[in-house]
Order: sequence, then C-alpha cells, then structure tokens
Amino acid sequence: CFNEALPNEIFRKRSNNRVEGKAIVELPKHWNASETHFWLYASSWDMMHNSDSVYI
Repeated sequence: CFNEALPNEIFRKRSNNRVEGKAIVELPKHWNASETHFWLYASSWDMMHNSDSVYI
C-alpha cells in the first residue's frame, strides 16, 4: 500500500485463502483509504516464488 498524502508505504504479509476471493488489509488509523494505492501479489509458502503484482 502506498499513501500519496504522506508519502509512505507499507507491506502487509498475511496468509489468506485465495478460494475465499477476498483479503483484509488493515491500514494505520491515520491513513485515508481514498489517498491509498494498492497492489496485490501472491507468494508461495516458502517465499521462493512471487507472482507479478496487480494494481487494484
């Protein structure tokens, strides 16, 4: 996530089940979601393989 107002970026690593088709991203309380850009990518369990990122 990148916040254009601050500017600042954060990475969130959380195990999500892709079958569910959703992910929960908790942002710092002082971040406004409308000023935040998101990219999504997947990693293998051993972190050896990563997908390309997608801007969402």
